[in-house]
Amino acid sequence: MTPEHVLARLIGFDLALKLSAEFGGMDHFDIPRAAGALRMVRNRDIAEKFIKGKTLRQLALEYLMTERAIQKILAEYGTSQTDRQAVLF
Repeated sequence: MTPEHVLARLIGFDLALKLSAEFGGMDHFDIPRAAGALRMVRNRDIAEKFIKGKTLRQLALEYLMTERAIQKILAEYGTSQTDRQAVLF
């Protein structure tokens, strides 16, 4: 492993060395994407931004989603117009 290696340039040389020490010599290994965790963080951010005053349209454009998808996320978080109004007072 050298600092010029593709993996070293992507994640940093020290981390690439650690991965190499752990998995080096293997033909193949999978690195999980953590899609579920990333989706939870995204959805929480959407709910927080809605409460702070962003509209469905603004959120849909920002996250490249439909307004209906944003509504579903807000419903799952139990976020409502009342939550937004509480921030105003």
